[in-house]
Amino acid sequence: MRLIYHIALLILLFTGGETLLAASGTGLLPLSEADSVSYASLDKKLEEYCSALRFETVAVQIEECDFLIASCTDSLVRQHIASTLYRKYRTSKLMGVEAVAIHILDKWFFSDSVRFEDEIELLDARIYADFNRQSLVGCRAAELELLEMDGTKVSLFVPGTADGRFKILYFYDVHCPKCKMEAILLRSLLENEDYPVAFMQYIRALMNPVGDVMLMSVLI
Repeated sequence: MRLIYHIALLILLFTGGETLLAASGTGLLPLSEADSVSYASLDKKLEEYCSALRFETVAVQIEECDFLIASCTDSLVRQHIASTLYRKYRTSKLMGVEAVAIHILDKWFFSDSVRFEDEIELLDARIYADFNRQSLVGCRAAELELLEMDGTKVSLFVPGTADGRFKILYFYDVHCPKCKMEAILLRSLLENEDYPVAFMQYIRALMNPVGDVMLMSVLI
């Protein structure tokens, strides 16, 4: 399915430039002066393609965005594609994909390969990127070694052992009613939806006489 959207987008990118230029003239013009019908068609395909990418890793989504932007043969179309992708990933409700938005800014906008329509938007983008650049959300998790309930050691996020699924490691206290309810709801959601996710619970279970917390894990 992703390949179908890919081909459709490439056809629009390579054939749409002349239509857009005919409507708006040559050079980099405000998008409001361009052919809104052509952009609407392009935006629809972009939305479908990004939807097909939603379960891919951040690295794959970055690669695909770079490919689409680089495939544009016209600066006006490239500006629209880059701006649309940046805004989509910036406003996404999925944690971690802001890394895609920041990559688009660094590679395309901050390098002057693509320009925003005005300096105010560029300034806003720089503030956004500087604020979010140090976030570890979306990055590959460091390897962890935890204990099962029987004392067996469990290694998580070991390099080279990826199975294509996202991993959720949920910490909670068994003495917290709200935590237990959230764990049940989260597990139910993941079991009833087709998400490529492995769900792991790590429980703050007991407090020994010297005050050390004993942790026990349940892998689901």
